[in-house]
Amino acid sequence: MEGFSVDLFADAVVAYPGPGYPYEPIDRVIQLVEESESMYGFGATIFKAVANETFCRAALDGMEIEYVYSQAVLAATVKWDPELFEKAAARDHCTVLVHDDLPDRTRCGIDIFDDRVSICCHDTETRALRAWVDTEAPEAREWALSLFERYRREARPIDESVLNIPVPERFTVP
Repeated sequence: MEGFSVDLFADAVVAYPGPGYPYEPIDRVIQLVEESESMYGFGATIFKAVANETFCRAALDGMEIEYVYSQAVLAATVKWDPELFEKAAARDHCTVLVHDDLPDRTRCGIDIFDDRVSICCHDTETRALRAWVDTEAPEAREWALSLFERYRREARPIDESVLNIPVPERFTVP
């Protein structure tokens, strides 16, 4: 992504899905959500039912959330649990937007929590989760916020046409 440097994440916590315990990245996401009062982001992060449910429950519990999805990721997320997603997105402190040209074609997303910035990394061919990487480095936060603000400015609110698009075959519902 534009402006990215590995140096921004030099002190990062890296969670890998290992052969003995493949859920380490998901556990890390849940930990960060539970420790935070706000979350901003864009793209595709960990697309698993437990992560989606954690985000929705956090919104229902009052977490301030602002997220920018591509149409494909939004369609898959809504299809996962339309009722729960609608309840969460309807909260005043939860803003969900859609963007037509996010840099998530390779299933990469950025989440910005109170004190940490994270990148979710997927294999470009298999879409398999490779790692969840997060840091508290101020430079990484500044970089991520500038990207988020750009995509947020370019995004639009969800409407019925966005919610009615079919889930692309390349996505699997978690």
